[in-house]
Amino acid sequence: LKGHFVFDVLRGAPADVAWTDERRVLPQHLLPGAVYLVDRGYCSFELFNAFRATGASFVARLPERVTWRAVETRTLTDEDCAAGVLSDAGVDLGHDPKTSLRLRVVRARRTSPSPRNLHPLHKRGKHTAYEREALEQEWVLVTDRLDVSACVVVALYGHRWQIEIFFRWFKTT
Repeated sequence: LKGHFVFDVLRGAPADVAWTDERRVLPQHLLPGAVYLVDRGYCSFELFNAFRATGASFVARLPERVTWRAVETRTLTDEDCAAGVLSDAGVDLGHDPKTSLRLRVVRARRTSPSPRNLHPLHKRGKHTAYEREALEQEWVLVTDRLDVSACVVVALYGHRWQIEIFFRWFKTT
């Protein structure tokens, strides 16, 4: 049994929950006007189309296996560059021109601080955090939001960490 939460980042709490099969639940709980932050495991054309059909928006991290072709280069601002944005482009997502989606891809290099969470091998909060160096990652993010700057797209996706912290807390209580 899995719990699927619609997490309100601004409130720092779940807005809705459903208990069932993981990837089939989200499209049934989409809210118009909401912005969904989804990780690589949730990326699919069907889900992206469901977001758009509902009037919701999304920022998703693309898995490496997804193909896309840049059709427009967007200019980066100084603020975008300061946020680690490497590129911003309008793209056709997918390899088949008949079914590809016209979206936006933002590539950014981010340094994640060393974790302050519990050791992942130990449960129930009885062990202290382990030491690890900061981790540098390159994010390839896809979104349907053309009305915000690239640095805002990166900042939105950065809020996924709040969701991860909630689930870690939820699983250990």
